[in-house]
Amino acid sequence: MLTSHATWPSQLPLSELSMKKLFVIFMLLGLSACGGGGGGSSCTVVTRTVTVSWDANNEQSVNAALGGYRVYYSTVSGFTPGDANSTGPFDVPFASPMPTSYTVDLGSGNYYFKVIAYGEFPAGNPTESTPSAQLPVNVPCG
Repeated sequence: MLTSHATWPSQLPLSELSMKKLFVIFMLLGLSACGGGGGGSSCTVVTRTVTVSWDANNEQSVNAALGGYRVYYSTVSGFTPGDANSTGPFDVPFASPMPTSYTVDLGSGNYYFKVIAYGEFPAGNPTESTPSAQLPVNVPCG
């Protein structure tokens, strides 16, 4: 489990916040392809379901209409969310209770996840946190 500590005092603007804790749960719903002949040590690419979860952000603007989280991932370590090397954003909008996970099917390989909290405070003033710490995930070969 990867942990980055932060406090969530209500007086901090959302843009100064970062996610507290991230962890990954692998649910092995993956399907293994037939290896076929050939021997050797080649990787049989499989698809696995990866769920990224985080601790809820306690800021009021995140936990209200127009608030939520954006999840990004990349195969490039050190990526910047929204750049050409990232996939996403995948929106996890406010709902009651607030969702704190995102599930995606990924092929074998190394991936890196980041989560951003967003909201509007005051109304009409969208803001977001800095990206969470990067979470590395390895989806193994079949």
